[in-house]
Amino acid sequence: MTASPGLFNIAVHVTAYRDAAALARVLNAIQVQTCAPALIRLVDNSPAPLALPLPPAHAPARILYQHLPANEGTAGAINRSITWGTESGLDYLWILDQDSEPGPELLAGLVKAHQDLLKTTRIPVGLVAPLTRNRDDGQPNAPLRFDRFRSRPVFYITDPVECDFLPASGMLLHLPSLLQLKLPNSAYFLDLYDFALGLAIKAAGAGVWVVPALELSHQVGSKVAFIKNEKTHLFADMPESRVRLLHRNSTYLYTRSAHGFDKLLAAGWQGRRAGLQAWRFIYYGFDQRWSKAAAALSGWALGLFGLAPPPRNPANVK
Repeated sequence: MTASPGLFNIAVHVTAYRDAAALARVLNAIQVQTCAPALIRLVDNSPAPLALPLPPAHAPARILYQHLPANEGTAGAINRSITWGTESGLDYLWILDQDSEPGPELLAGLVKAHQDLLKTTRIPVGLVAPLTRNRDDGQPNAPLRFDRFRSRPVFYITDPVECDFLPASGMLLHLPSLLQLKLPNSAYFLDLYDFALGLAIKAAGAGVWVVPALELSHQVGSKVAFIKNEKTHLFADMPESRVRLLHRNSTYLYTRSAHGFDKLLAAGWQGRRAGLQAWRFIYYGFDQRWSKAAAALSGWALGLFGLAPPPRNPANVK
């Protein structure tokens, strides 16, 4: 599987935050891609600039480094790179996170998949992405579609399938197809920004595709084991600030994406999800269970009214 780097102007975006070792691994993985990008745009959200590793000898991609004075999260960092890439006349912008572990053929495979889709689709293909698989448990992050007021899984085997929602890491954006793109609000900060980006690409008249035959090792959240009634249960755990952010963003996205009466259904559905997570925090005895339960419910309430940033400790929100 090959794609000639000389045919396309390709850059890679990487969001970094506080983990120099993880950053070094993903930068090395980018430099050994068989379809070598010309440039890596590294946006560092860390409180203090990270020490960049020395690139390997004869590294094909130079690094354009930007340290942000304030943590803008994944949303702000990616929005900056999309704007920069569009103004620079890039063909492709590949989105990665410091936790990503791309194999050496992944970028070539995504470029080839995009070129193949262009031959068979009637609308521009704005985004292709691999199937991401969590390192901790080996589970895939299934592609989703927006259905009136909530999301539903998309059936897939190995052929590319169209969808709406995908994790940001691994996305390959075809910027010439996205000249009419209205970028999602940077106030998303982290959670649900990638979902908002997928819907924005669809609104701009372009397609969003996942290529299940291509995979990216990544980690979307972490899970904690709880034993209740002699049964082991695995649930996602996160700081209180992240819980509030998650429910604020999901409530905002789904209620604003729904139409008519479905807006009320979206509000109710998201309230149910927040209530269930609050109950789970309390019932299973999570650390700081009461404050996390309150964060889930207050995040839902905040999302009904907008994306006003909730109070957070930047040290606890990646």
